[in-house]
Amino acid sequence: MSNNDWFKKSFSADYLKIYQHRDAGDAQKTIDYFLSQTPIQENAKCLDLCCGTGRHLSYLDSKGLDLYGLDLSIDLLNEVPQSLKHRVIQGDMRSLPWLNESFDAVFSLFTSFGYFSDDAVNQQVIDEVSRILRKDGIYLIDFLDADSVIENIVAEDESEINGILIKQNRRIDTELNMVIKNITMESNGETRNYTEMVKLYKLDDFIRMFNSAGLTIRHSEIYHSRLLMIAEK
Repeated sequence: MSNNDWFKKSFSADYLKIYQHRDAGDAQKTIDYFLSQTPIQENAKCLDLCCGTGRHLSYLDSKGLDLYGLDLSIDLLNEVPQSLKHRVIQGDMRSLPWLNESFDAVFSLFTSFGYFSDDAVNQQVIDEVSRILRKDGIYLIDFLDADSVIENIVAEDESEINGILIKQNRRIDTELNMVIKNITMESNGETRNYTEMVKLYKLDDFIRMFNSAGLTIRHSEIYHSRLLMIAEK
């Protein structure tokens, strides 16, 4: 499997162990921030793109929205709360299975963007979001702050969770403009290896990609070392 397909392997049951410290509280803070900047009407049709286990969907559900979720990983979708399973489907964000102008809002949360080394493919994702957004629809992105990542990168760390030794190595690939994390998990004499790669896009990059897709940025802010953005069609 090539590095360009790293996400097909990495978003597995082990992913849940690595990021188990991310809880509902984190999800609520991000969503509350976005809703404080741009209230979304009750019953608005909303998509959580790369919804994972439904952490954000569960909280959005309390806001009275008409919710849908999409993720590539069956392992993660299997963990979606039973009450929301009928709202999620497996799919690829590069080719969304909805008609044009189907949604009032699309969320990309917890750095669920920039997975591809080819800028044109990441642009394709934004183009697809724009296609399924209705006129005046909004795209809300919670992304990493590239400057913070570069300045504060931790090259190595390790931890133990439930008897599993987790080693993480991080580096900046300046040629690809990506932060790359290699993860090794060791337990019971078995070793499993994963890779995560994310583009180090900055606000100017997003403005360019949004404009190319017919979207206009309405709000952006660095918030707790995160780049939070709202774009409108």
